[in-house]
Amino acid sequence: MTLAQIVEELEKGGLEFESRTPGREVNAALINLKGVVKVREGYALEDHEELFARFSAMQEPLTEGEHEKMLARFGEEQRTDKE
Repeated sequence: MTLAQIVEELEKGGLEFESRTPGREVNAALINLKGVVKVREGYALEDHEELFARFSAMQEPLTEGEHEKMLARFGEEQRTDKE
């Protein structure tokens, strides 16, 4: 999927971005996400189940504080996995 397609689908699903540049938010998340690979004009998932589980667990939009905590926790998980 292209970055624009990913942003569109996330917005359709009710995700509200914190900034006016959702593509940058999604790109930053994807380049650090284990199992996501950059291909030509977009991204592909090596294992889509992990990403689906994370997004499907979120039913209501996050507050700004919750969003920051989630990003920090997710970043810690990724660093731990890479070590």
